[in-house]
Amino acid sequence: MQTGAIAGRARSSAAGLYVTFYYLGGSAGATLTGLFWRWQGWPGCVALFGGVSLVSLWLARISSRSSDQLDSTEIELVGD
Repeated sequence: MQTGAIAGRARSSAAGLYVTFYYLGGSAGATLTGLFWRWQGWPGCVALFGGVSLVSLWLARISSRSSDQLDSTEIELVGD
Protein backbone atom coordinates (compact mmCIF):
# COMPACT_ATOMS: atom_id res chain seq x y z
CA MET A 1 0.00 0.00 0.00
CA GLN A 2 1.50 3.31 -1.03
CA THR A 3 -0.06 5.19 1.87
CA GLY A 4 1.92 3.12 4.36
CA ALA A 5 5.17 3.55 2.43
CA ILE A 6 4.82 7.32 2.38
CA ALA A 7 3.72 7.54 6.02
CA GLY A 8 6.85 5.84 7.34
CA ARG A 9 6.51 5.34 11.10
CA ALA A 10 2.94 6.73 11.22
CA ARG A 11 1.44 3.90 9.18
CA SER A 12 -1.48 3.20 11.49
CA SER A 13 -2.47 6.88 11.55
CA ALA A 14 -2.25 7.07 7.77
CA ALA A 15 -4.32 3.91 7.36
CA GLY A 16 -6.93 5.23 9.81
CA LEU A 17 -7.22 8.53 7.96
CA TYR A 18 -7.44 6.73 4.63
CA VAL A 19 -10.29 4.51 5.80
CA THR A 20 -12.08 7.43 7.48
CA PHE A 21 -12.07 9.56 4.34
CA TYR A 22 -12.92 6.53 2.19
CA TYR A 23 -16.13 5.93 4.13
CA LEU A 24 -16.95 9.64 4.49
CA GLY A 25 -16.68 9.98 0.72
CA GLY A 26 -18.89 6.95 0.19
CA SER A 27 -21.48 8.31 2.61
CA ALA A 28 -21.45 11.74 0.96
CA GLY A 29 -21.78 10.13 -2.46
CA ALA A 30 -24.78 8.04 -1.38
CA THR A 31 -26.44 11.02 0.30
CA LEU A 32 -25.92 13.34 -2.66
CA THR A 33 -27.17 10.73 -5.10
CA GLY A 34 -30.32 10.31 -3.00
CA LEU A 35 -30.89 14.05 -2.88
CA PHE A 36 -30.39 14.41 -6.62
CA TRP A 37 -32.75 11.47 -7.21
CA ARG A 38 -35.50 13.10 -5.16
CA TRP A 39 -34.87 16.47 -6.82
CA GLN A 40 -34.68 15.45 -10.53
CA GLY A 41 -34.86 11.67 -10.72
CA TRP A 42 -32.56 9.79 -13.06
CA PRO A 43 -31.49 12.89 -15.08
CA GLY A 44 -30.40 14.54 -11.83
CA CYS A 45 -28.25 11.53 -10.91
CA VAL A 46 -26.70 11.47 -14.38
CA ALA A 47 -25.91 15.19 -14.05
CA LEU A 48 -24.32 14.57 -10.63
CA PHE A 49 -22.22 11.68 -11.96
CA GLY A 50 -21.15 13.76 -14.95
CA GLY A 51 -20.20 16.70 -12.74
CA VAL A 52 -18.21 14.54 -10.34
CA SER A 53 -16.43 12.90 -13.29
CA LEU A 54 -15.49 16.28 -14.75
CA VAL A 55 -14.19 17.52 -11.39
CA SER A 56 -12.16 14.30 -11.01
CA LEU A 57 -10.64 14.70 -14.47
CA TRP A 58 -9.82 18.33 -13.77
CA LEU A 59 -8.15 17.48 -10.43
CA ALA A 60 -6.15 14.69 -12.06
CA ARG A 61 -5.04 17.07 -14.80
CA ILE A 62 -3.88 19.85 -12.50
CA SER A 63 -2.18 17.49 -10.04
CA SER A 64 -0.22 15.42 -12.54
CA ARG A 65 3.06 16.17 -14.22
CA SER A 66 4.39 14.77 -17.44
CA SER A 67 7.04 12.07 -17.19
CA ASP A 68 9.82 14.42 -18.30
CA GLN A 69 9.06 16.65 -15.31
CA LEU A 70 9.28 13.82 -12.79
CA ASP A 71 12.51 13.44 -10.88
CA SER A 72 12.81 10.51 -8.53
CA THR A 73 15.38 12.38 -6.44
CA GLU A 74 12.59 14.77 -5.33
CA ILE A 75 10.73 11.97 -3.59
CA GLU A 76 11.62 11.70 0.07
CA LEU A 77 9.97 9.05 2.19
CA VAL A 78 9.30 9.89 5.81
CA GLY A 79 11.70 8.05 8.07
CA ASP A 80 14.50 7.76 5.49
